Amino acid sequence: MASAPTITILDVARVAGVSKGTVSRVINNVPGVAASNVEAIRKAMAQLQYVPLPVERRRGPKSRMRFAAGEGNIALLLLGHRDLKWIFDHQPVYASVIHGVGAALASRDLNLIVRHVPSYDGVRAMLQQSRWDGLVLFGVEPEDEFPQELLRTPAVWAMGNPVHFVGDHILPNHLMMGKIAAEYLQKRGHTNCAMITDVLNSDPIGEATRGRRSLGFAATMENAGGHVLKLIDAKLLGSENQVNEPRLAALLDQFVAATPRPTALFVAMDVFTASVYRLLLERKLHPGQDVQIITCNNERPYLTGLHPAPAVVDIHADYVGKRAIERLLWRMKHPADPYEKVLIAPSIVDAEAIA
Repeated sequence: MASAPTITILDVARVAGVSKGTVSRVINNVPGVAASNVEAIRKAMAQLQYVPLPVERRRGPKSRMRFAAGEGNIALLLLGHRDLKWIFDHQPVYASVIHGVGAALASRDLNLIVRHVPSYDGVRAMLQQSRWDGLVLFGVEPEDEFPQELLRTPAVWAMGNPVHFVGDHILPNHLMMGKIAAEYLQKRGHTNCAMITDVLNSDPIGEATRGRRSLGFAATMENAGGHVLKLIDAKLLGSENQVNEPRLAALLDQFVAATPRPTALFVAMDVFTASVYRLLLERKLHPGQDVQIITCNNERPYLTGLHPAPAVVDIHADYVGKRAIERLLWRMKHPADPYEKVLIAPSIVDAEAIA
């Protein structure tokens, strides 16, 4: 008597109408999968009576790659006081980075374990208790002492501005973000512009802080003979990433009162943009008509519904996460090579392409 055919992850993917990688991410509890896909995959698993193997027995062809401990386990360490839920609730751009990390690992059938470790001391304790093939560090660098144990495990930092971390660093090219935003406006005839930001980094050497994007915008515009009204307030964002609208309104009052009034506005982060639109309308100025707007990050939750749509500098956050994994896998094979800072080039998403 013939035995029943074996149900595989490919069968689940076919019935659910998704990719094999998406099924793998759901099975391995990787964050960032759309709720509709999670539901479809679980229904398909139930319909097919598919039961995943225990983690220790999952040996796909790509997961047989021999790393330091031979298990293919990668830890994503969320440093600082922000946990995974907070990131997904409040910071879409960071959620996109995590999505990229998960997708890159799932496509290679490697295991992702997410840990919220607020301090370097916590990282030290975790490394003493468990062995990992590689680490992706993400978040705000702790202020306590850098753990020397971390030097013995391949590690890459994604985003952020670590000072004491020793290892490869993957981040957007903030200076180029401001540069291409200014060039975009110049090509459309704007020479008198304004910018709104909560930080302006005047350090001519560093590349790591988002304040570099405003510096790049101002320098590019002014070097071409243009003028930039710099509207800066360090308290524009609250502790929960909420916009301080009274302070933003005060900056826009300066914008409206300027003589001559700027014809374009560079907004350093998407989180401000919806409030900028509403506050401008309250002041009888129509975004896209009276003032052209270009914003940064390409966080769709903050931009959906804005009309007309602004132009956006896309930092490719999802790719930052994927590139972090590519670099980590390379680092596992080349542990003695020099560490590098890898800058991800941004691009413009034109307003006409979003509308």
